[in-house]
Amino acid sequence: MYKTLTLQPSYFSDEDDIANAFYIPVLEKTVKYDRVSAYFSFKALAAYSKGIEGLISNNGKMRFIISHEISYDDYEMLKVGYVLKKKLTPELVHHDYLALSLEEQRNVSNAFDCTRGNRY
Repeated sequence: MYKTLTLQPSYFSDEDDIANAFYIPVLEKTVKYDRVSAYFSFKALAAYSKGIEGLISNNGKMRFIISHEISYDDYEMLKVGYVLKKKLTPELVHHDYLALSLEEQRNVSNAFDCTRGNRY
């Protein structure tokens, strides 16, 4: 997956365009992105959003562990993001469900019935 990329062993923010040299090309090919960051900002995240679009196209997932010391604006954006996630998740699940064939929908329904103890 990454063999087609030309990556350096290390990058330095004062010498390299890290977003274009590393984050964007790698994220465009990945399906999982885990990051621990003491200095998180949405501005930095926006710098490599093109790569994140690729991750999303690959049905990828991102997870972040960030410091509690973030800017007020970033904190507010996180809160808005969680509200949007809560609102959109049922709609997205419903959309995905409708994209299934009738047989697949029946299988999903049967699986949920089993987990609720309604079968057998």
